[in-house]
Amino acid sequence: MKMGDCSFCVQIIKAYFFWKRAYYNYIAQLLLNKTVKQMRVGAVTHIRSLYSAEMRKSMKQDEEITLLQDIYQNALTGERGTDMLIQKSDDTTFTCILETYTKKYRALKQAAADKLKEYGEEPIDIGLMQTTMMFMGVQMNSLIDKTPSHIASMLIEGSTMGIIKGEKSKNRNPEASKETLQLQEQLIELGQNFINELKKYLQ
Repeated sequence: MKMGDCSFCVQIIKAYFFWKRAYYNYIAQLLLNKTVKQMRVGAVTHIRSLYSAEMRKSMKQDEEITLLQDIYQNALTGERGTDMLIQKSDDTTFTCILETYTKKYRALKQAAADKLKEYGEEPIDIGLMQTTMMFMGVQMNSLIDKTPSHIASMLIEGSTMGIIKGEKSKNRNPEASKETLQLQEQLIELGQNFINELKKYLQ
């Protein structure tokens, strides 16, 4: 073989290995780019997942606190309204029923307050204006009629409003914990039982 032919063969072999190396580098770069892209997509997906989980947790806690505040205020209204009317009743048996339900409302109010404190929240009072309006309404209505029948009518109206508020609050806050939803159910059931007791005095 001539010297020129050997030189040509060497050039061919060098070219072959050059392009082979270039091809493998190209494939490796493609795989690297794909891996980096997948890592980026994975990272973004992970961050979105964490954000969504945090948002769900925050939403759940917001609904929990909102429902507990509603329970507290609803039970407080029931307690105060019933307590105000106890002072107007002259019927001993009827008064005992009112005292019993006042204690039950107070217990549910305290249960809601205790759970709020677990979240670092303070229970919110129903407010001076609402309390004053309740007091004035009781005074005006009891001046007209202090019979158990009339007092029962007033309490049935108030309890019915409380039940409606409770149902609305429960439906607006479905992400609240099972325990808090059950507490709301107890308050609604208490109002229903109170109404059933009061109906016996209607005339």
